[in-house]
Amino acid sequence: MTDRITVILAALGVLAFARLAPAQCPDGTPPPCSRSAPPARSIAVLTFENVTRDTSAQYLAEGLADQIFTRLGSVARLTMVSRTAVRRLRNVDQLSVQQIGHALNAAFLVNGTIQATGGRVRVNVEALRAATGAAVWSEAYDRASDDLIGLEEAIATEVAAGVAGRLSPQERRALTSRLTASSRAYEQFLRGNVLLGRRTRASLEGAIAAYQAATTSDSGLAEAYGRLAYALALCGYWEWCGNVASFITPAQASAARALRLSPRSSDAWMGRGLTLALWSQLPNAGGDDSLPAALAAFRRAVALNPHNDEAWHQYGFTLSLISDSASLDAMRQALAIEPARAVTYQDISVVYYLMGRNTSALLTVDSAVALDPDGPFRKWRALYRLTAGDTTGAVADARLTPSGWWSPAILAAFAHDSAAVAATRATVTHPPVGIGPGLAAACLLWTGQREQAVQSVLRSGPSLWTRWVLRVPVLAPLADDPRIRALRAASDSILARTRWR
Repeated sequence: MTDRITVILAALGVLAFARLAPAQCPDGTPPPCSRSAPPARSIAVLTFENVTRDTSAQYLAEGLADQIFTRLGSVARLTMVSRTAVRRLRNVDQLSVQQIGHALNAAFLVNGTIQATGGRVRVNVEALRAATGAAVWSEAYDRASDDLIGLEEAIATEVAAGVAGRLSPQERRALTSRLTASSRAYEQFLRGNVLLGRRTRASLEGAIAAYQAATTSDSGLAEAYGRLAYALALCGYWEWCGNVASFITPAQASAARALRLSPRSSDAWMGRGLTLALWSQLPNAGGDDSLPAALAAFRRAVALNPHNDEAWHQYGFTLSLISDSASLDAMRQALAIEPARAVTYQDISVVYYLMGRNTSALLTVDSAVALDPDGPFRKWRALYRLTAGDTTGAVADARLTPSGWWSPAILAAFAHDSAAVAATRATVTHPPVGIGPGLAAACLLWTGQREQAVQSVLRSGPSLWTRWVLRVPVLAPLADDPRIRALRAASDSILARTRWR
């Protein structure tokens, strides 16, 4: 019987294997090659071309496009093509307007150039009908650099009117609402958003610095505080922040400040949710109430903004501690909003792996790799391949993603890589932040240290996170140890008394 996930991914039009998909369609566009007609008022906002020698203006080019996209999304009559899909479109400069429209399944394209020099910002922008390349609206702007907000408002309003026709007063208010009156704060907020989306250690650190600068310029900018809390919490999940106390406290403070300023901010609730979720997994820190509070915060975030795909994703993955089915349902909501979210395919694959459905996990993580070949997803595929007995494939993927919790251990154990041996010892001695000693046990097992692996898991103590770790299939050899059975039973009892709905 075909796996449910296969049907869902195929329906979303993004399930593809690089080895099976054609390089391009007959008309030169990326696959899929056949599509239904795009929605009549669908718009793709392309990243503006930076024609300034100063590369820092690239943040303005990306950030301006992102915010125009966000403003246009407030008009219910418009259908917005995700910015992620736009960013993943390759060789845009080699495609015609018609080809870009076909690839993105968009009826209209917003395109432009930006030049920032001498305290001025010059923008040439146009809205094109994708089927013909004809302009439905175009304009050239020459504004002071401190009028970015006004520039963004003007472009979004004119594009919306050009595509949707006469705008209602409510639509105009949504298009012209302002986060801040400070141009400096706004510019730093844009920079933070662009950097946060790049998902690397350097970009995350840069995003944190940018959000901090934004809140310094405008201490009332709730959205910047919410994003700051979220970025700090992500830092812990991605193993990059060292001592938890160095970032968890400011993350909590930033989320609290955001909610005091704007109790209806979806991003603020998302920041609070992820901070609480991370806090809940730290031994003797979060307490039994932290995880339910985290899930409640995520529910509030998606209730306030049902289109917040990032909040749906984090809500779903946090639910993997409680319920597999609820976790998958929430992450599928993220994919319904943003079909090109490679990281969501990865985390769906993790849930399938925990469920013991390794074939489904491999199938799903392949979609993540196909969507983002340069991403970190091969390290997960290495783990699934190892579980399936494909040692050669696991080593090949581990070589392409040498960082992480288990890639060095795979290389040390199965490829006899001396550098990986040293890295594995470091991982075992100093487990990554926020993960606890459970996954370090896999490294110990692969290097023949069973008793040390048991002791590593036991140090985590009973918790929902420990229960999660004990479900990892590569730790199955420890399941028959009476100490591990007792730890699992104690962790299961926590789940039984956790009220999370």
